[in-house]
Amino acid sequence: MPREPIMSWTTTYEELLCSTEPFNQPIPLAEMVDFLVDIWQEEGLYD
Repeated sequence: MPREPIMSWTTTYEELLCSTEPFNQPIPLAEMVDFLVDIWQEEGLYD
């Protein structure tokens, strides 16, 4: 059964880098990888 994502779809890469607050709950690796790939694709760093 699909789970709701823990990170908001509006979260930016800069917000993650600048934040010192821990996440409310652990982020599944697959969700973090999807997030990073999306960011890298937007920036032309991942083909």
